[in-house]
Amino acid sequence: FIKNLENSDFTNNSFDNWLKMIETIDELTISVVPEFIKKQFDSMFVKIDNREYLIIHIYKRAKAQLIKKILEKHSVEFNIIDVLEDSKNGLVTYEKNALFLLSISLILIFLILLIFFKNLIFAFTSTLPGLTGLLSCIAVSYFTNNGFNLMHFVSAVLLIGIGVDYGIFVTVVYKNRYSHKEFYLTLQSVLICALTTLIGFGVLSLSSNYSIFSIGSSMLIGILSALITSYYGVPFILSKITKYDFKEYK
Repeated sequence: FIKNLENSDFTNNSFDNWLKMIETIDELTISVVPEFIKKQFDSMFVKIDNREYLIIHIYKRAKAQLIKKILEKHSVEFNIIDVLEDSKNGLVTYEKNALFLLSISLILIFLILLIFFKNLIFAFTSTLPGLTGLLSCIAVSYFTNNGFNLMHFVSAVLLIGIGVDYGIFVTVVYKNRYSHKEFYLTLQSVLICALTTLIGFGVLSLSSNYSIFSIGSSMLIGILSALITSYYGVPFILSKITKYDFKEYK
């Protein structure tokens, strides 16, 4: 019933047609009601103020509005609960808290790297891929039109950790003035690590489940951003600032 309801096209007379289909339901007999059907029916009813209501999940607001018009036309008592609308204040608070915690983690990571490198530029370039990964994750949550959820938060934490690792590997090459061969091998290692991570998480973006899609799409775009930053952005910045030319050290 729920599946048919989700796939139905509601028109002005659709409710009448549905009533005709079920008008003989009292004449139907079943020897034994299957347990899974009983559980499904029981889960669809709830009692509020000594009145029993049928609960139907509607996944699209447009369809909910059409159903509302039809039920109002037939004077049917009903309530529509919009989970996102009713919980938007809590979601906004969650988004602010999550982004605040992520910002704090980036600041702490930057301070640790600053203490280790004793150099502001090296600390910044090490943190930069993690920052671009985080911003990409936030962008994905925005453009998929569903807001920043728990799966995006999990992705953001992973992206900060992975991105900062990539940044540290490349920055250390310039800090210790490695040879051209060592620089090439470092970039090659970062590339291989990023590609395997992209494949591992990227396939999740093909899922029809939105939670799995959220973490898959966020990790896919975030890792790609961190890779491009580490592979091109960090070397470009450090080569300009340190004036270190690997051509002299082949």
